[in-house]
Amino acid sequence: LDKAHVGSSYVFPIDTGLLFSVPLLAFGLFSALLNDISNALTITSAILAMVYLGMGWLFIQRSRRYALITEGMLALG
Repeated sequence: LDKAHVGSSYVFPIDTGLLFSVPLLAFGLFSALLNDISNALTITSAILAMVYLGMGWLFIQRSRRYALITEGMLALG
């Protein structure tokens, strides 16, 4: 697949609904579950931000082909 698209402007396709809706819905569920515990939502959101920033960094290192999903990961982070 990579050899077929060398030199072209091929962009790895992503589903923006899956990329953004799943973390937003999960964060809503986390906020409902962690409502009674002080600072739990802050710690959880910091951990999830680090996960998304780390995944974005990994995609940057892999290839420019993943530029669109990298921007989405960094935006979520």
